[in-house]
Amino acid sequence: MLWDRGYWLPQDNRPASQALRDGELKLVLAGEKLEGGWILVRMQSDREQRGRINWLLIKHRDQWARPGDADALLRKDRSVATGRTMRQITAGGERYHGSPDHVANALPAAAPHSRPLPQRSQAKHSNAVLGVAISNPHKLLWPEDHGDPVTKFDLARYLEAVGAWMIGHIAGRPCSIVRAPNGLGHPTFFQRHVPVRMSRHLVATQVADEPKPYLQIDKVEGLIAVAQLAAVELHPWNCAPQRPDAPGRLVFDLDPAENVAFDEVVTAALTLRERLEALGLRTFCKTTGGKGLHVVTPLRADKRQTIGWDEAKAFARSVCVAMAQDQPDRYLVKMTKRLRTGRIFLDYLRNDRTATAVAPLSPRLRPGAPVSMPLDWRQVRRGLDPLRFTIRTAPRLLARGSPWSDYGDGARPLVDAIKRHMSA
Repeated sequence: MLWDRGYWLPQDNRPASQALRDGELKLVLAGEKLEGGWILVRMQSDREQRGRINWLLIKHRDQWARPGDADALLRKDRSVATGRTMRQITAGGERYHGSPDHVANALPAAAPHSRPLPQRSQAKHSNAVLGVAISNPHKLLWPEDHGDPVTKFDLARYLEAVGAWMIGHIAGRPCSIVRAPNGLGHPTFFQRHVPVRMSRHLVATQVADEPKPYLQIDKVEGLIAVAQLAAVELHPWNCAPQRPDAPGRLVFDLDPAENVAFDEVVTAALTLRERLEALGLRTFCKTTGGKGLHVVTPLRADKRQTIGWDEAKAFARSVCVAMAQDQPDRYLVKMTKRLRTGRIFLDYLRNDRTATAVAPLSPRLRPGAPVSMPLDWRQVRRGLDPLRFTIRTAPRLLARGSPWSDYGDGARPLVDAIKRHMSA
């Protein structure tokens, strides 16, 4: 019987092999039955079992623990691959024939809340998008009780639709992904490094002074490959393509406190735009897929320039500090929550070598399946509703407009902006 299936990641900094040798492995599980934090502990050798080493799997007390359940979970003896109980298996009758890989990817009964897939999905190889097979395509990643339901296959089709636009802002840069094997409301993994059994459509990129290669996505098929991994968010570095040590863009994250109206965030974005463009930089705006806005300025990375991440981060901080000093009742640069009531945090911390920011058009694992939508500055005005940009609506809205159409021509040298800022 295949009792459970899913994904796991170690919770500490030791390699899993070392943790097992030490006799204690802390891990997070995202299975169809087992979820959350666990610890695998090696017990003393059991003489009655001829010296075989026994292991004890212990559940951490977290939001997926159910006090008083005892062994109720273990009594769920239905296979996640075939749906058969142990009694049905031992009784014989219809059997599953196929390879172990087929069992691992076998679909459960159709999810009751899943909407019919697009017509293309009824053809032969219906679970493939751009040649990438999507296992368990009906898996709900954004369930119906959190808005319009979105399946794993819907996610792949969305990335296919927006991929040509999106890939230019991701390619050539390490890209972290947020994986949600069981969707919204279940454990997630933030993955920076290449996965085991990596798809041929993904790239392993080595970064100086980093021991492990990072994940990189250089083509649209790579976006589909990470959708197959249930990657619901993409967070690339902000470096220049193929140059991790060279700043390729600055990202200013306008993060409001809970009691701040979104119109105030719009005002902050327009104010920041004015300040940056006065320094000779071009600016672009996008929603975050949450309650804030990102103001982005592309940088011209001259191979001869000496401007690195330290200078870029210091410049971004200085701009934010000046803005906060001018209007301290509205803005601040400290992330301390007790200080943020009624104000907007001007987050400049995205501007560091290994820091990331959510990619334009990336989905977010939040109710309603919102996306980080690139905007024309004419859209950045009072009444803007960031929640209208979702996996369902973004492709159509993107086709109707031309946001960021001049982004490629907007890169400016940071050294000139620094000189103007210092002289001011």
